[in-house]
Amino acid sequence: LPHCCSFRRHIFYSLLQQAVSPRDSLGTRLAVGRWLEFLQHVAPLAEERGVTLALEPCARPGMGTDREAMALADSVGSPRVRVYLDVANIRMAGVDSVQAVRTRGQRYLAHVHMKDLRENPPGGERRFQVVGIGKGMLDFPAICRALREVGYDGWLTLETPSDGEPRESAKRNLEALKAACGGA
Repeated sequence: LPHCCSFRRHIFYSLLQQAVSPRDSLGTRLAVGRWLEFLQHVAPLAEERGVTLALEPCARPGMGTDREAMALADSVGSPRVRVYLDVANIRMAGVDSVQAVRTRGQRYLAHVHMKDLRENPPGGERRFQVVGIGKGMLDFPAICRALREVGYDGWLTLETPSDGEPRESAKRNLEALKAACGGA
């Protein structure tokens, strides 16, 4: 990772996914401590080179929470260590996506994944299913308003499933996101 800082302006890397596994308290503390030590070592180089290191929490058990990602970023003490927000993962973790944007704001938001969710009927293998933009339960107009309110002007990445030919599916999802966000 330190060598990547030499040629990349932004590095989006899922550090926290590994940082909090296993979930037992001793293993978690040890893993987070190691990531903290590593990030404190790399952060000055990222600052010097203008690189953003983004921690991506996941909704899956044992894969890190949003609050853990923010706490780790705060512990590093560098403005170049931030959080990669996935609006659907955060919702799967029980956090309102719009509120998550407002809480994270400019201090934490490094990058945003946009995908939609549908809740599956009880008793299924998975509680949620990722679906195309606008075909699920997330309020994308409200999410986009919240991103504007906090001054986020970075990238939005579509992380949507293909429902047919991939290019056409990507176009449909992009158009749906543009429409939901007021064309911007």
